[in-house]
Amino acid sequence: EIYFDITHSFRSLPLIINQLLFYYQDVSPKRVSIKKIFYGMLEMVKELGYAPIIELNYLITLNNYIKGAYDLSNYGNAYIISKLIENEDKSLSNKLTDFSDTLNLGLLYEIDNQIHYIYSIINKDFKLNKLADKIIKPTLREFIPYFPQERKNPYQIQLSLSEWYFIKKNYALSVIILVEAIITYICLKENNLDWQKKENREKCKMKIKQYENINNIYSKYKLNSIRNAIAHNIDKNFSSKKAIKNIKNAINDLKKNLI
Repeated sequence: EIYFDITHSFRSLPLIINQLLFYYQDVSPKRVSIKKIFYGMLEMVKELGYAPIIELNYLITLNNYIKGAYDLSNYGNAYIISKLIENEDKSLSNKLTDFSDTLNLGLLYEIDNQIHYIYSIINKDFKLNKLADKIIKPTLREFIPYFPQERKNPYQIQLSLSEWYFIKKNYALSVIILVEAIITYICLKENNLDWQKKENREKCKMKIKQYENINNIYSKYKLNSIRNAIAHNIDKNFSSKKAIKNIKNAINDLKKNLI
């Protein structure tokens, strides 16, 4: 536990040391925690007759919220944010944690349900500190273009989810869900089969070739090979750069065919 006094030395040096401490706290394998930051206001001696010592702990809080906002925006992880507001609004904290858990697992219908929670959070006034209020809602609004509130076909939700994972550089989940979106699409085209049943999905996967436009995309970008290489690690000649490019192109082409 570190208690830091930034009163003395050149004015720039405390700022540098402050950032180094945050860096050390975030990357060190040791359990380092910055507990307090103090500053003696020497410039107030003439006016007050003494130098008041103030706490600058809001710098610690601000740093934590910056990390939390970055995690939520870039990875969909609200774990830091939810921990920070746990004592202010336990219900909201739990909803944010549940959203991140579901998003990280890529569970379609759970995500669809969680999106409604996100909209309710955005549209509701919470009694949070100003810092939390100004970070949480604007960050959650970034999800809206990829998870519209109106319900779509399940394959469209999967396709949007695949695109979001790709943008966030989670390429493995992106291609896995992309292939599943194709199979879901075919299930619904085949007399509206129950797309959630394993046996139906297995049958529909074998029928991809019957859908020319879809099969052209599926084959051209080698989606099944990429999926298998990621899931089973069986392709020694696997090219990461080519795979990423293929996933991106496949998403763009499927958006024209499935939506």
